[in-house]
This record gives sequence, structure tokens and C-alpha cells, in this order.
Amino acid sequence: MIVEDAVRLVGRTLHPRWLQRPTILPDELAHSYALRVLVLNEADSLESLIAAVSADGVVDPKVPKAQFLAWVADVDVSEFLRFHTLAPFQQAFTCGATPHSHGENRESHLRYEALRVKVPSFRICDACKQEDLAYWGFPIIRVSHHIPGVEWCEKHAQPLISTGFDTRHISRIQRFSWTAAPSDSTEWPGPQNEVVERYAAISTALMARCESMPVRQASGIIAARAKQQGLRRALTGKRKILSDLVLETAPRDWIARLLPSFLSQKTRPGVFAASLDGVMKPATICRPEAYAVALAALYSDADEALSDLTNAQEAPESLKVRAKRSRPSGSKPAGAHTATEVAEAYFRSNFSNAAMAKLLGGSCTWIRSLLVRLNLPPASLIGKARNRAALMSFKAGANIDSACTSAGASVTDLVDLLRFDLDLLVPLIRRG
Repeated sequence: MIVEDAVRLVGRTLHPRWLQRPTILPDELAHSYALRVLVLNEADSLESLIAAVSADGVVDPKVPKAQFLAWVADVDVSEFLRFHTLAPFQQAFTCGATPHSHGENRESHLRYEALRVKVPSFRICDACKQEDLAYWGFPIIRVSHHIPGVEWCEKHAQPLISTGFDTRHISRIQRFSWTAAPSDSTEWPGPQNEVVERYAAISTALMARCESMPVRQASGIIAARAKQQGLRRALTGKRKILSDLVLETAPRDWIARLLPSFLSQKTRPGVFAASLDGVMKPATICRPEAYAVALAALYSDADEALSDLTNAQEAPESLKVRAKRSRPSGSKPAGAHTATEVAEAYFRSNFSNAAMAKLLGGSCTWIRSLLVRLNLPPASLIGKARNRAALMSFKAGANIDSACTSAGASVTDLVDLLRFDLDLLVPLIRRG
């Protein structure tokens, strides 16, 4: 291997002597570790530190921040992602048919999504802070304190306190002090709702998993449980739907913080709210919070819900329930087209399933199954010109905020788009 290749791979043995590399602590959030590294190295931002290290010819100046921090900590990238980021929760469910490890170093994930935090500001537990000061001499920010919807420290049963530092600015990790966060001496009775408690247990268990779970399996479990309770799955009808149950059993203000778009979709009882009711449909991709909320509302025991999820994933393929798929005579089986041919047809048909079905000679149902199998993004994401423009800008080296601003796209849309396999589509879009 030539030196240039070693530099690009960020080799472990090439640390410059001047670089101060503190030990990363258990449950320490990547951002907390980054800030300690900046303080020790008297750097103002992670970008400036990367530039200084790259000037020594040790790392690629464009190395993703998560990969750089793992290198500084001298831990494997996959281990860093699993134990020091929220990737296990954010990638708890995958739209593909095959589970993938949370430590997969896909470049799009490493470059932005790996350091994404979905709560508004960094949070601390006052009791944990005092313990850290007594034992380490400094406090740390914990991964377990930043699971969306879990607003208390499960160890001390105390509410989490905001540091006031906005997590949306994670693309510019700079020095700041969270030690000045105010203490909270008020008595807290703990979570007063069973759904919220079960949600916390389910979300914490999802964080502990080492790989994702296919959405179709989670959707199957949720849909079957909803059917047992007499809830409807169709868009319209007279029976209650899952979102009605959630609104009846969980605090409205908590739901609004957890799923901001839900209440705007849920205009009245019985209305299908895609951000939550979509979890019953395998073809719909929802946020992981929505699947955890659905399970918490449908099950009276979090352990039973988690057991059903585990059993669904471990069941032999022949025993799993599969939707019947019709394929007209003369249409080709799934293996008759290469992945490249499918991607080209998807692009040529302007991301329309109906037009693509005509090109490949199959049904729309068959086309949808092909797209899911190849982990290609749905038309609702890739079909928007502004999303494609933002994607191209991001691939050209822009950060996600500036890419979305220049294209007029939503950050949420682009982040969701980056969860899919884009290797086949990006060259086609670039040429087009």
C-alpha cells in the first residue's frame, strides 16, 4: 500500500506526536469527546484541528468527522458509531430486505448522519454531572441522554436539563462549555404515562442492537397487533386507526415534541396520519420514533413487544408471512434484470412506477418489490428536482445545510434520501 492510500484510510499508527488523544469514556457522545479533544489541543473547531493534522500529511483533509474522531480515540469506526453515536436508534429499521450493521462505514452516513442528534439541544442529568465531576474531574455528555422522546435519566430518574447548545449546528463542532448548565433541585415524580415508559424501554433496547431490522418485519408485527385490537389499516373507514389509539393513550405535548409533523396531519379522529399510521405499511418508511411509539401503544408490556420483534427477525424465511404478489404472464422474474438496468429504467421513467412497469414488462407491485430489494429511494424523495439538486451539491462536497439551502430542499428529505443506496442513481442523475 502506498503512503497516499494509507493517508486516505486514516491509518491508526500515524498519529502526530503533538496531538493530544484523551481516552473516550463509556456512553460518551461523540460531540462530548470532540469537545474534550478540542480543549486539550487548544483548537477552536474540529475543522481547524483536522486541517492542522492533515497539514502533517497524516489524514485526508476531507475525512468525515466521525471517522476522524474514531481515529483520534484509536477505536474501530464501527465500534465508535455503535457506542458513541445515536446511529443504532436512527438506523433501527432499514427499508432493505437484509439487515445491516450499525457500524457500516458508508460515506454518506459517516459524513453527516453519523453525528446527527434529533433533540433540540444537548442535555445532561444533574446527578450524572456531579458523579462525573467527583470521579473524572469533568462532566461528559451521554449518548443515553439523547434518545428522542426519553426526557429523563433512567439511572437517576431525574429530568434531563438542556445545556442551551443547539444540536442543529453539529456540522460546525466548536468549543463551548456545558458545565455551566443550571442544576435542577426540584422534585420530579417520573414519567406519568405508561406509553411513555414503554417507549423509553423499547427505544433503549433498539439502541443496544448491533444491526438494523427490515421495515417489512416491523410493519408486519405492528399491523398484526393492530388487527387484534380491531384497528383499521386502510386509509379510510369507520373504525379507529393506530394514531387514534396513540392520541388517546399518550400525552399530546410529548407526541408533538417527538413527531412534529404528526399533529398537523392528524386534523381529526379517524384521519390517516402518514408519519405514524404509515408504520403499518411496509412500503412506507417512517422515523424510528414512530415504530417505537406504535409498539408502546399497542403492547401493554415492552418486553413482549421486543420479543415479537426479535422472533420475527429470527424466524426462518419460509415461516415469515409474505404478501401475495401478482405478476402478469410474460413479465420477467426479479432476477431477469440487473441492478444497473433497473436503476436506468427508474431514471428513464422519471421515477414513475407505472412508466417503469411498462419499460420492464411487469406490474407496479413487482416494480415496488424491485425498488425495495435494491434499496432505491422512493419517488416521493428522489422524484423531487430540488432533492436531486441538493443531493448533487452534497456529493460535490457541500455540507448538508448549504446543499439544501442552495437547492431549496428540506434537510429532512436529503437526510432520508442518504439512507438509500444511491451508487447506481447518482451517475445517471449527474449525466442527466
